[in-house]
Amino acid sequence: MKILAICSKSGVGKSTLIDKIATQLKRTTYVVRSLSTRKPRDEFDLFTHTFVSNRYYEAHKEDAISTYHAPQGYYNWTDASCFDKEKINLYAIDSKAVKEELYDKCKEYGWDLEIIYLKLPEEIRKERWIKREGSLDGFSEEEHLSIDYLINFYASLNVIDANTTLDNMVNETVEVIEQLLEK
Repeated sequence: MKILAICSKSGVGKSTLIDKIATQLKRTTYVVRSLSTRKPRDEFDLFTHTFVSNRYYEAHKEDAISTYHAPQGYYNWTDASCFDKEKINLYAIDSKAVKEELYDKCKEYGWDLEIIYLKLPEEIRKERWIKREGSLDGFSEEEHLSIDYLINFYASLNVIDANTTLDNMVNETVEVIEQLLEK
């Protein structure tokens, strides 16, 4: 299995980039939809998550490949059913989960993993947050999503400047996908 983990803080453009790539490369990519016990924030959330009950999580947590327990009390996780073995899996995942779980699972199962980190200055991220949410309510530093978890951990980390056009981000991501296809 081939996984392209796309990491960044909230509001940087993970989902937008994944949506654009999936549209352009339908035959070779698959969007990983994480399972979540939280409530959907908006309609776009239905594209990136499958929402389930806490009871469902408790019954299936042993099958998890990667799990995030949010300070707000909800769980996001993936299991094998979230992936397509025949395609490159586009996976929006936090940096800490890559380092603490996904990387080891990929090694254990012999899966190919590439990681992209979308980097954006905090001031611009705040501006985008306000534009999307209407205020800074809910905005945080999100240290568990920081590049710091990956920069000294993963030697071939692909860092993409998210303070550019979506087309530039797509082009850089396609180059990483081509590397994965060659493996």
